[in-house]
Amino acid sequence: MLVAILKVKGTGILEFKGNGFIVNKKGLLLSAGHLFKESLDMKDYYAAVPSSTKRSKLYTIRKYYFEHFDPLKAESEDDFKRKKWPKYEDLFIGRVLKLKPESHFKLRIKRPKADERLNSRCFLRRPDIEEFPFENGEVDLSSLQNVTESNPIKSREFSIVSDESNDYQKQPERIELIKRYNNTMWLKYPNGKGSSGSPIFNNDGDVVGIHLRGARPTEGHWKHILCSKYIRRQCRHIR
Repeated sequence: MLVAILKVKGTGILEFKGNGFIVNKKGLLLSAGHLFKESLDMKDYYAAVPSSTKRSKLYTIRKYYFEHFDPLKAESEDDFKRKKWPKYEDLFIGRVLKLKPESHFKLRIKRPKADERLNSRCFLRRPDIEEFPFENGEVDLSSLQNVTESNPIKSREFSIVSDESNDYQKQPERIELIKRYNNTMWLKYPNGKGSSGSPIFNNDGDVVGIHLRGARPTEGHWKHILCSKYIRRQCRHIR
């Protein structure tokens, strides 16, 4: 089940932060860590299942695990090394309370093959709608677009992130090792803004990763998905 992640912006107002998805019958939620970095006590965050025909109920989120590291804000090589590279950190694991999912997604542990075509599903907001009024624990999310896209793999071996604008012009082997992450993969096309935290599927409908952000060549290579094998390892003790 795909859900929208929302955060309180003001009295009676929510903002759309991105996506998350349910992976078991108990409402275990997976998403990108950077969506939640503004308020780790979770009091301002909600999950909702968007509907085009009715108002959506707001569900409280409980946090189990959080990690996030922004390479563009690193000030030295030591900042990369302290995070035990080559692991890229951007993951949220929680539970959507009182939600009884009609269905849930399955994580595929193996990395996708080089020629495997992947698909993404996500909710995206319209550019002209930035705020979502809510009352009595409900919100109208009918304006969100439910988008499904196909996206091939560009690099299977590792993904690269860099704070140097010209790194995108280099061959991967010419880029410093500390900027390579073996728990991520690089897709050919970026997804739309707001797609962070959404699942990436293989043709069997299994989740192979979490979408993190798009690629902007002027900012260097960007990782696209956090691989499900790594995600599974991080949540193996959570039931």
